[in-house]
Amino acid sequence: MLQKIFDLVSANKNVLLVGKTDSGKTYFITNELIPFFGKNGKQAIYISSMNEEINPTKDSIVILDEFEILDDRVFLEHQHPEETPFYSNEYLECIDKWLAKADKIKNTCVYVVTRNKDVEIENIKRISKFSFSDDIEVLEFKNGM
Repeated sequence: MLQKIFDLVSANKNVLLVGKTDSGKTYFITNELIPFFGKNGKQAIYISSMNEEINPTKDSIVILDEFEILDDRVFLEHQHPEETPFYSNEYLECIDKWLAKADKIKNTCVYVVTRNKDVEIENIKRISKFSFSDDIEVLEFKNGM
């Protein structure tokens, strides 16, 4: 997984890393991926919340944890009809701000998204174009990867 992500960002491709809650994504990023980047000559900045200021240096890889996308909103609402609305208006406003902020980042990014059911993860993997980023590769993070 480390080498695959490194190879993708080295080719200026963005990565959407999707996995379940408590699967170890943040640990992997902070304790394995960022040091791996450093050992291989790449600087990475880690953003743990989209509410943080994002001012990357020109050549750094930007890692955006707890990222949210709307590309699978219809699918999620269909999968969870008991949660109406699936996204509150306030949360949708936050997501719009986060996506606008992410759109201004010109660096190569690793977006970390949480979805808790296998069917949700599979749906994200099937989406071929993401509204928030061009040239993106979707990777699934599983426990301990």
